[in-house]
Amino acid sequence: MARYKRRGPVEDQSRMRCSNLREEAERIRQRRYFDRQANPGRFSLENTYTYTQEEMFTKVYGYRTLVEGRRLTQPGLEMIAEIVEYLSCSVKEHSALLVAAGYAPIGLDAEGEELNQAIKSMKATLDILPLPGYIVTRDWVIHAVNPYILRLLDLREDTAKILLEQGVTVLDFIFNPLFKTRERLDCASGEWERTARRNLYGFQLNNQLTQQTPGFRKTYDRIANLPDSLNFRRLWNETRPHLFDRSPFAEVDYITRMRVANGSIITFRSLHIHHGDLHYPSIIAYLPIGDESLEAYRNLGIPVL
Repeated sequence: MARYKRRGPVEDQSRMRCSNLREEAERIRQRRYFDRQANPGRFSLENTYTYTQEEMFTKVYGYRTLVEGRRLTQPGLEMIAEIVEYLSCSVKEHSALLVAAGYAPIGLDAEGEELNQAIKSMKATLDILPLPGYIVTRDWVIHAVNPYILRLLDLREDTAKILLEQGVTVLDFIFNPLFKTRERLDCASGEWERTARRNLYGFQLNNQLTQQTPGFRKTYDRIANLPDSLNFRRLWNETRPHLFDRSPFAEVDYITRMRVANGSIITFRSLHIHHGDLHYPSIIAYLPIGDESLEAYRNLGIPVL
């Protein structure tokens, strides 16, 4: 008589996670399929996917065994990343896939009309904030600025308006020659490269589970096409974070020393202000450190408290 091994709790849990991921992935795939049929104009010309199940079998390694119920182990992050890339998932969809597979979700982000309302609400805070500041989303695109950040960076209001329309990002502050950041950060030996590495590490770590999303790729492509692209790519590869290891580029405080237009050297700490339970959008503000920096802020017309 044949003897069968009884499944243990771990195997049962893995099967459940496979089933949950299959249901969530198929739900998203079917939305894409029917949306493609009903509204083909919403998809870019480069996107030729039909989003049939058979096509997805060829684009996501191991997806056939998942759908057919033959996978017995917990789905890995690599499979989820391939699903996200193929289906161009939003952050919320990506979070739903992670939770279905037994992982922690990505921090909550506003999207669509909720994002517009969140930015509008945060703009009211930004307008009364007595510090240089701006509003960003997870892809580090800047959506609004206050007058004090323009004074700190010596930018004209009309220039800032054009940059916002072009989708300027936080990484532009480091790599875009328009901001003259390299010259301003060289007030301390190695300050520019240290700041560049820290920000690249922060951006990659912040998007570690969302690097297949269109927003992340758009920001990467924007910076990679700037004149300093070789330096950018070198630093990008050198600061790539690992999922479970703390990088030598990780810092408890984001502290920067920068020379401003009037010649003063200012030291400031980066602060993040969140909107309720949402991780993004958020406000990034620069808080001066020390009496000299405080006085330099006031000389620039930045009130501080």
